[in-house]
Parts: sequence; structure tokens; C-alpha cells
Amino acid sequence: MNNLKRRFRLALASLVLSVAQVSAWGSSQLAEGIILQEIAFVGATVFSESELDRVIDAPKGQTVYIEDLLAMVDAITAHYVEAGYISSGAILPDQNIANGKVTIEVVEGRLDQVNVVSTGRLKSAFLVSRVQADTTGPLNLKSLQKAISRLEQEPTVSHVRGDLKPGDKRGKSVLDLEVVEADAFKLLVGLDNHKSPSVGEAQGAIALQHLNLLGFNDRFDARIEHTDGIDAGSVQYDFPVPWLRSRIAVFHSQGETFVVEEPFDEIAIESDTDTSGLRLTTTWAEGAQSAWKSHLSWENKDSLTTLLGLPFDFSPGSSNGVTEASVAGLSVEYSRRGDGAGLSIRAGFRSGSDELDLAGRDGDFSLYQVQARWIKRLSADPLLPAWLLNLNVNYQHSSDTLPAFERLGLGGHRTVRGYRENQSLKDSGFIANLSISAPILSAGANDGMALRAEVFYDYGRGENTAEALNVDTEVELSSAGVGFSAEYRNLKIRIQKAVRLKRKVKLGDALQDSGIHVGVTYEL
Repeated sequence: MNNLKRRFRLALASLVLSVAQVSAWGSSQLAEGIILQEIAFVGATVFSESELDRVIDAPKGQTVYIEDLLAMVDAITAHYVEAGYISSGAILPDQNIANGKVTIEVVEGRLDQVNVVSTGRLKSAFLVSRVQADTTGPLNLKSLQKAISRLEQEPTVSHVRGDLKPGDKRGKSVLDLEVVEADAFKLLVGLDNHKSPSVGEAQGAIALQHLNLLGFNDRFDARIEHTDGIDAGSVQYDFPVPWLRSRIAVFHSQGETFVVEEPFDEIAIESDTDTSGLRLTTTWAEGAQSAWKSHLSWENKDSLTTLLGLPFDFSPGSSNGVTEASVAGLSVEYSRRGDGAGLSIRAGFRSGSDELDLAGRDGDFSLYQVQARWIKRLSADPLLPAWLLNLNVNYQHSSDTLPAFERLGLGGHRTVRGYRENQSLKDSGFIANLSISAPILSAGANDGMALRAEVFYDYGRGENTAEALNVDTEVELSSAGVGFSAEYRNLKIRIQKAVRLKRKVKLGDALQDSGIHVGVTYEL
């Protein structure tokens, strides 16, 4: 940013030089001074005339000289510069001021051209559009810094160097950007026990990501998962719409699930699922530390469940083993970071309908969701170890009986550790996770090796809208435990051990039944 400021000063200097162009009238009409009657401003859009009047505090009705008028011009220029409009300023145009009326012209600088040099495949048009989206109107240093900072936050960008210089015309600036791109292709493999033991808790996964597929910050993700009872895959493609400050995602997933746990493996319980959808994410306001976003989505979900090869209804909302729903969702998200803390809150509404299903197999439903996360660094001194407090809350409410794929899952590594993944599915519920973590080894001092330890407490409570046969209408789970996470270069390992505080009955011999959750990922 130092280069930006230095170049801005050059642009400002070229503007201030124009103030000297008053010789045609200054010496003749102001040699003995004039009685100032009125000050008019031309070209000012950032500040109102009343504010500029307060800045110059013109001595109306008194005698002024050329030095006084130039001091007013300098005061206006300084006011613009202090507000970040460092390429804007004021001049005294040629005019007849014998009647005591003086016109001050304000030249508000603008970004006239953006030149981009990139080390990779990002298209110049995309990079230019990202900068221009935040620099419309009179050029402001803070806005330009924010635009460059936001560009550097893109996963496809490593860092950006900006160099601003004066343009060919007064008040016009040219920005030269040098963009160093990050590696856009990633291939990850993972092993964990994050699936329900009923379908095989040991899971292997391969994920492929390309963060810049066609060169305009568009992203492609693909993932394949396998357990003893699951074969599943998903793909997603999303791309930016800079003029709307939005991203559009298109996604599809499908999977086959078989119950492999005894004794239910003998009755051949199988399920096929298919989901397709669209999502529009729009940034409405974004500052250096906070942002407002909205998420609009539509999904089409289908599932078929069979028992001994024949369609069978295991959950409400299905007919002859088939569940179909078109689901629309709208949510608003607020995030804020700074002062050693980060906060994210998201509230939304989802509505499902079978209006497109001529067979009328499913009922309509709706649900409300609120999710929040707060992270706080417990030590304000950056030289001290980074102890972190982490609080997650997830709330869902529905007055309808929901299909299984819309219910809130209780139990597992993301909800209430120490219990089986999705041990209970409920229409409404509340989940809270509280943890404190501390570093044991720091990556910077141990050749890239980092190790953290945590203690945590999880709580979950849920209930169904209607009673179901042999299923508890209400359920309450809680646990406490410890965890360790390690990172070494491209390898990440996480191990957690939880003790169940409610519903302590052990369901089987899986690791999850012993309260153990393990995950390993490696980026190739």
C-alpha cells in the first residue's frame, strides 16, 4: 500500500499545480482586495455546499486577497485528502470576481483505467471488475485498499501489488495491478469414522477442487465417498457475478446406502437418494471487519427406500418407499471479525412442496433455522499462546412432520460427540457446542508441525411434531471430552474422545460407541 500512497501523492501534485493558473485575473482584481459577497462551489458531489462552507469559514462581507482564496482552496483539498479522496482537490478557475462572487471548482478524482498483469489463468476482465465494483464514483483510498484486500482474500489469489499513477487528464488515475495467483488445483484424500455404524462408520473419501476452472474465479468441486454400506458422490460448479456481487452455484449429489450392521443386514434395507439444486449468494454490504450476505436456494430431493427389495416406508412423508420434495430456502447471514474475536449469525427459512408431484405423495412443510458461531482469543497479547474459546449454536423449528432429509440430526462429530452419527433425527431441536483449545506446538517453530488440544462440552435436544411408533418424541443428549488436532505440511489429523452424560447405553462395538471420533486428510 505504500506504493499506492506514493503514487497518490504524485497525482495530487499534478492537480495542485493547476491552482497556479490564476494569473490572468488574480493580480489585477485582487491587488487591492475585494469585498467577498458569495462563494459558489462547482463539481462537488462527495460533500455538500454547507459542509464546504464550514471548512473554509469564508469571511463574507470582508476584504479578501488572492492569498485568502488560495488558503480556502487548500483547505478544501486537505478536507478531501483527510477523508481518503487523495486524488481530489479544489482549484480557482478563470473568472470575473469584480462583483465579489467567487467560484471554487472541485475536481473529484476518479479511477480511469485498471491495468492487470497476472501470473496465472485468472482473466483480466474478472480482476478489473472486482476492483471497479468497489471504486465507483470519486476515487477513495480506503475503498481502493478494501477492493485490493478483498481481492487478496480470494482462494485463487496469493497476493496483489497495486501501483497508482496520474492519468492523461486532470483528476484521472490509472491503477496497475500485479496479481500473483495461488495454486488452483487441489486433490485431497481422507479417512474418518464420521458415518453411522449401521452403514459402516469407516469412510474413505476423495475430493477434487479447482478454484479457477475457466479463468474467471469459477470453482468446481467433486467428491466421492465409500463405506461398507455407502457409495456416494457429489459435484458442484459455482461462478461469480461481479456486477451483482453474487455467486451462483449448481450442484448435484446421489448415493446408495445399505444397512450392514447386524442383525438388520439380513433384511436388505437399502436407500437411493438424489439431490439437485441452485444457490445464489449475494453480498449486500461488506466492510473491513463485517459483512451482510443473503442465500437463496432451490433443491429437488428424491429418495427410494426398500426392504427385502420391496418399497417400504421407514419415515413420515414417504409413500410406497418414495419421498420427493422441492425445497426453497432463504437465509440472511451477518459476520464480523476483529479485536481477537469472530462472530457469524445466519437465520433462514425453508419451505418444501409437492406441487410438482402429480401423484401427491408428500405433504408440504416449512422450517426455521438459526445458526451462530463465536470465536474469541482469550489472550489479548499476540505474543502469548493463542487460547481460543469456540461456541456454536444450531436451532431448528418446524410445526410440520418433516421428511428425514430435512430433520435435525443429533449425535456425531459435528453435533453431540460421543454418540453415533445422526443417532436421532428430529423435526425441531437445539444443539450447542462449547470448547476451549490451546496450542501445544506452533507450526512456525517446529518445521511446520502444529499441535492443539481442546476440552469440549456438547448438548443437544430435539423433538418430533407428531408421535411415531417405537420412536421417542423427545430426546436429550450431552457429552464432554477432550480432543487433539495435528498438522504437518499437507497432513491433518484430529482425534476426539467424548463421554456420554445422558443416554449412556452402549449400542455396539464401533469406535463411535466408545465416544471416539477420528479424521485424517492429506492434500496431494
